[in-house]
Amino acid sequence: MRFPTSVVIALGCASAFAQAAPQLPMDRYDVHFGEQEGEYYFYIAPDSLTSHAAWHPRDTAMWAFDLYLFDNYAEAAYEQYAWEDLLPDTARVRSAFQHALGKDTAFAKLYQRSFRSGSTSTVLIDTLMRIAARFYYLHRTGTTGLDLHLCTGINRVKELAHDGDGPYYAAFCYQAIRDMDDPYLYYRKAKEALPDSLYSDMPTDRVLAAEQGLYDLIAEDIGLREFLLAEYARKEPWLCFRLAR
Repeated sequence: MRFPTSVVIALGCASAFAQAAPQLPMDRYDVHFGEQEGEYYFYIAPDSLTSHAAWHPRDTAMWAFDLYLFDNYAEAAYEQYAWEDLLPDTARVRSAFQHALGKDTAFAKLYQRSFRSGSTSTVLIDTLMRIAARFYYLHRTGTTGLDLHLCTGINRVKELAHDGDGPYYAAFCYQAIRDMDDPYLYYRKAKEALPDSLYSDMPTDRVLAAEQGLYDLIAEDIGLREFLLAEYARKEPWLCFRLAR
């Protein structure tokens, strides 16, 4: 069982971070354990309280960014469910986690690339808008209803064609959505603009039509555009790509 973590995002000076070399993922993520009503659980999350003080501003500001990369690209994110059988032996769980992360060279490369400075990679704001819209994943519930997910894994983001830096664009958009005071605002605005007939019955073609309609409307929302631009300005010191309007 995995439990969500609430995090306060704090910004700080990036000058010290800029001089620090990126570390391996096993130094940046940690396993957290707990017990509730006799049931033991754990979850894996970025560690924003590392011993290297120069990393603190970056690690707190980019917590959700790092979480997205882990949940979608680390082998440990998929292997961890088998470790629940090891509880309450926390030492064995931690050992399994460290082994999985240590052998995952593909994720190590992806993670370390996120620390590139002076990158020439450039993404258009319109591209980020389309990515952000697809985090609002609309799908059927039962036979007649629709439900909405906003999470790192259940979405349509990976269906978009993008360049090799696509994981970082998506991680940024996910982080921006988490930073919103009301992340469902753009969904509600888009839903109100769609015809009621899309929701009157729910055969597959209507679900897909409603879903695509929502994506298109959210991707054109001026408020979302302004928020992403402002979020980029706040996080630019730690991002590995440039944003073009």
